[in-house]
Amino acid sequence: MSLLVPSGGAARTRHQFHDLTVIDREQLTDRSVALTFAVPDERAADFLR
Repeated sequence: MSLLVPSGGAARTRHQFHDLTVIDREQLTDRSVALTFAVPDERAADFLR
């Protein structure tokens, strides 16, 4: 699952880190990459706010 989260939304007051596995790495430019993470189904809602 790849997600883009728009900026400018309501600020979150609670932060939590999750261990996620990188399943893909795409070189975009000489100085940037895009990472795709494996997000378990039970954590998907945490990333869709």
